[in-house]
Amino acid sequence: MALPTLLAPLDEDRRQLVAVLDPLAETSDPEVRADLAGELVRLSARYEDAKERALYPALRGREGTDAPLSRAEEGQAAVRSAMVEIRTRT
Repeated sequence: MALPTLLAPLDEDRRQLVAVLDPLAETSDPEVRADLAGELVRLSARYEDAKERALYPALRGREGTDAPLSRAEEGQAAVRSAMVEIRTRT
């Protein structure tokens, strides 16, 4: 699924995230899972940072973006919390 035009620069990062999530869901090998989890944390951090530093500021103040941005930032906080948990387990 392609991202909206505004998010097009993040498309490759999103593709890489999905490429890690699929094998992570399929393997039970602890060593492979740890490697994939580490990669997932790295990719997620880059993706979330790009949204926080570039996307959200570009949208802030535009009509109709307050509620979606608030939800997105709440989701981002949840992702970051999950990544901390993954990082501590690997």
